Amino acid sequence: MITLNSNEMKVYGMIINYIIPGLAPGNYMARDFFGNTPTIPRVVRRICEEVKAGNLSKVSLIGRKSSDGYKIK
Repeated sequence: MITLNSNEMKVYGMIINYIIPGLAPGNYMARDFFGNTPTIPRVVRRICEEVKAGNLSKVSLIGRKSSDGYKIK
């Protein structure tokens, strides 16, 4: 699993704890998790790794890659 630096961990924590739980069920692209800020590829990779490992029960991949999108339950 990719190791994030402290700034990336803050962004990752915000996405996992606040943004994803607040999203309505549906399909989303990784850029949707970042709002108006630029997407951080390392954070997206970590989210993808967590989803593939089954650590985020509310989130699943639509395809095989992060670029295919995510399904929020």
